[in-house]
Amino acid sequence: MVFLPFLRLECEKGYKVGDVEFLPLRDTRGNLPGALSGVEDPLLKILSGYLDRDGELLNNCVVATVGDHGWDLKEEDFETVRAAAAVLFLASWACNEYFPKFLGKYTNSSHFRLVGQNYTGDLPDAITVSSRRRDGKKIHAGYEHGEWTFAMPTQCSVDKTVAIDDAFLLALETARTGGSKVIERLDTAMTFVELANTDDEFMTMHNEAILMGSAFEQIFEGGGAYGTATKFGDAFQEFGNVTVTDARKVRPGIQLKPKHEETQLGVCAAERF
Repeated sequence: MVFLPFLRLECEKGYKVGDVEFLPLRDTRGNLPGALSGVEDPLLKILSGYLDRDGELLNNCVVATVGDHGWDLKEEDFETVRAAAAVLFLASWACNEYFPKFLGKYTNSSHFRLVGQNYTGDLPDAITVSSRRRDGKKIHAGYEHGEWTFAMPTQCSVDKTVAIDDAFLLALETARTGGSKVIERLDTAMTFVELANTDDEFMTMHNEAILMGSAFEQIFEGGGAYGTATKFGDAFQEFGNVTVTDARKVRPGIQLKPKHEETQLGVCAAERF
């Protein structure tokens, strides 16, 4: 089973990326989707180790299903789901609203963190956790579900669902089925994009800027800073440009910092993107 414990989707039928479908454990009416029949009790036992900010157990999440396998996935399916989750994150990240007057749409890649859990029988028994090493992995065993707890990352929130840009997701899927070369490069670039947008405190703006620069270099096959910047400019030339004043006419809710802080804000934006 592969699930996303810190993601909440507001949808009836889930979202499909290639052969992978992401389904909420409970839909907008609180019902279990038919494709997840038989998974509620095992998953709730697994989720007994996952806590929200108030120390309460999580009772909802998003489950990945793959083709005829359904939710009963194997370890070799994990990479397929990981790549699909990256695309779903991209379609959600595209909805982000920065500097809104009130709370706006916002997500980060930490919401899309994947967890894989193997078990046999009707219900999971003991839990074994593996952690990576440079020379392989380390196994931690001898725990029951709920004894080893996993805290929700500070930058995540399970109080609200994340938005998905349906039209953008459809365009990405159309490009993928059409054999677009850009999509092939996107798969590599998304690794950098996700790392640059975790909102985790251990990531600095300097690191994020390097990662986003690497992402654009992969997308445009820039071959260096100058080549990437040139190809970026060529790709967006047809869209022209817009001044801040005109942008605020379209989105009047955007609140800019006082003038003495504008320089700092500009520097941060340049460093980040």
